[in-house]
Amino acid sequence: GKTTALVELIRQEVARGLALRPTADLHRLAGELAGLEGDPARALEAYEQAVALDPASAPALYQVGRLLAEQGQVEEAIERLEQADAIWPDQPEI
Repeated sequence: GKTTALVELIRQEVARGLALRPTADLHRLAGELAGLEGDPARALEAYEQAVALDPASAPALYQVGRLLAEQGQVEEAIERLEQADAIWPDQPEI
């Protein structure tokens, strides 16, 4: 339907943006889209790329931690979630 077409259009535009000028925010958006599309491996890769470009990206660190926890990598997940909390301590979901 319309939602699927819109997600596809956004995905294409994000891919175009990443090809032209990759930024942490675009990688984070790519991770969110991959999550919506049910691809946690691709989402994790995108969030990790966001963190590589911006190690202070608390939202990306949080998502990496969440996805690692879902994969059973608890110690690594806790590390990333603690990093996110240190950067953004007042965010309730971290």
